[in-house]
Amino acid sequence: MARDGNAKGMKETKFKDTVLGKIPEEWSVAQVGDLFSMKRNNTLSRDNLNYSDLAGYKNIHYGDVLVKFGAFIDISTDTLPFVNHDIKFNPDLLENGDVIIADTAEDETVGKASEVIGISAKDKVVSGLHTMILHPNEKFASKYLGYFLNGEAYHNSLYNSMQGTKVISISKKAINATSIAYPSLSEQQRIASALSDADALVAELDALIEKKRAIMAGTMQELLTGKRRLQGFDEPWVERILGQIGTFVAGNGFPLIHQGKSKGKYPFYKVSDMNNSGNQTYMIVANNHIDQEVANILNCNIIPANSIVFAKIGAAIFLERKRLTSIDCCIDNNMQSFQCNKSFDCQYALWLLRSIKIADSVSQTALPALKVTDLKKIEVYIPSSLAEQRAIASILSDMDAEIAELEAKRDKYKEVRQGMMQQLLTGKIRLI
Repeated sequence: MARDGNAKGMKETKFKDTVLGKIPEEWSVAQVGDLFSMKRNNTLSRDNLNYSDLAGYKNIHYGDVLVKFGAFIDISTDTLPFVNHDIKFNPDLLENGDVIIADTAEDETVGKASEVIGISAKDKVVSGLHTMILHPNEKFASKYLGYFLNGEAYHNSLYNSMQGTKVISISKKAINATSIAYPSLSEQQRIASALSDADALVAELDALIEKKRAIMAGTMQELLTGKRRLQGFDEPWVERILGQIGTFVAGNGFPLIHQGKSKGKYPFYKVSDMNNSGNQTYMIVANNHIDQEVANILNCNIIPANSIVFAKIGAAIFLERKRLTSIDCCIDNNMQSFQCNKSFDCQYALWLLRSIKIADSVSQTALPALKVTDLKKIEVYIPSSLAEQRAIASILSDMDAEIAELEAKRDKYKEVRQGMMQQLLTGKIRLI
């Protein structure tokens, strides 16, 4: 491996300025319109597709490019819908190395690209509505384009060409005017191989995490229903409703004028804070804080430590995220808290609520919402013994901690891989 600079034993790389920034002098840079031809897509929507016929033409939908697939669509392993057999259309067939670009999105993910790989001689694959199909006119190493077109430098070059507000689009003309940097075919292959190895490590961890999650889900179902009892516990379980074992306390409005402070007596959590790294079980990382004076002005309900918080308004309800507060805090009016009675273990309450689909209690209105009166009535079957509650909670918490450790390791790999990708695709690091 060679790196920019004069370190002993390393090859010095000289750089040139391009529209994509500095790249090695020996690398090429050219516009998409000069490197690719555009194949014809079709205009088929989801209504024209199915997952049951399992014959005929496979179709790549732009929504799947945006959400489901990464830098590559592997036709040999990825699940694709089929075009309904009674539909007549005449698009171009895809080949290995073709690139599918989503030209429409609800946000700045527009322009997301996936390189097609794994097409066999028997496969008939087409691309649908709101996609562009780039067919390379010269030889590129397998996977190089998928990596490059999803790299930071290339996607940043798209921003000025994005159009729209609620729905954002990008035109063929704009895509054709963007540029791609690329080294020799052999260096492309080395870059793609190195990044594929990094992806394989992440995929291996993802598979292990999913296996652990499945085991934990089974264990939760057994332990939280009493189907499996822990040794040493034989006291009866009892039927209760949530309103009997704890209290629901609502959040408060959080005016913009009071937001944005990084320090203060109370963290003030919003629904989005449940996404923060480190908040998988306990709410630890907050984007906003307030002091006691502001808490008094807003007449905030102070949510004590070891309360369970979750979304009560909006689509976030359906994500079924529940977290424990780590310290006294405040929550906004899109969140709800559950504070369990002293005779009930809070850790057990967390796992109990995680086993319940509270979204089933959503009111049928334009804006999804939870009613506390409905939540209070949810029936639960629980150990009468506090010691048994704690023992069950301990087992599930240990399993959760193991998964969290694996996720942290996976996320670190992803971070390293992202940095590696940026360095390799700009020639800051060379593979020789």
